[in-house]
Amino acid sequence: MSEAGSGPGAPAERGKTSTGVDNVVTAPRLFATVFSRSSLSKCVPIALFVGTVLSLVNQGSVLFAGTVTAVTWIRVAVNFLVPFCVSSAGFYGSQRAMWRAMRLSHRRHT
Repeated sequence: MSEAGSGPGAPAERGKTSTGVDNVVTAPRLFATVFSRSSLSKCVPIALFVGTVLSLVNQGSVLFAGTVTAVTWIRVAVNFLVPFCVSSAGFYGSQRAMWRAMRLSHRRHT
């Protein structure tokens, strides 16, 4: 598990990694997981697509009329930021669920 980390206060369990090596299994850290390569490769394209659609729907008339203000650009930025946060939260939740399943499986085998 490349996204798993061991930080201060992180709960640790002993278990087998995917390579079969005995290792400490730790809960995924939020920022390390959200900004990992595997997370960004999934969440950024989602944010770009959804943000573009939202911006065209919500701000399209202002953008095409050429009456854009600083507030408009803030709204456009939020249209991209929200889908990134939502998809990242889903990715983190899936990583945490896998960690919990691994932890539970380890407890059953010990």
